[in-house]
Amino acid sequence: MYSKPKQRGAVAIEFAAIFMLFFALVYGAIAFGLPAVARLAFQHYSVEAARAAVQVDPTPFDAERPETFALVSSQVNSVISASWIPEDWRDGCADLDGTDGWSTLPDTVYGYWRPEPNPLPNTTPRYQVNVCIQTNAPIVPQLALGELRFPPYVDGDTGKSWVRGYTITTL
Repeated sequence: MYSKPKQRGAVAIEFAAIFMLFFALVYGAIAFGLPAVARLAFQHYSVEAARAAVQVDPTPFDAERPETFALVSSQVNSVISASWIPEDWRDGCADLDGTDGWSTLPDTVYGYWRPEPNPLPNTTPRYQVNVCIQTNAPIVPQLALGELRFPPYVDGDTGKSWVRGYTITTL
């Protein structure tokens, strides 16, 4: 076949240009899709852990006996430990201990409890459980092309980014 000398290597240059565009689109879809999937997973497993906590028999509940909340903690831990979420992504949420009456559930970083606010008079005391999972670790590795960084991360003390899912339920 006859090829003009001016057009040698044109296919390689076209391939490189199209490949860069295609790679940027695929990486962008992954970089923005994976945190969305992680957010849905965190929300799903916090709901499942709260659902498991509600299945604990409520009759022995007494705020004066901390072992009663150990049952709830074990349910929350077992559901979150059985999830597909990697262990280094599973962090507890911001410390709510002492805020608005919340106390930490024993033996877990994922839950808090408090007496139900504004209970009805002459009723059995009820408790609220807050199950929260979040990650402070980057989910998608950052792609660096010179000074350009994708996806952009928050640097220094200017802010904090996380992916979180939480559920509050009443026992």
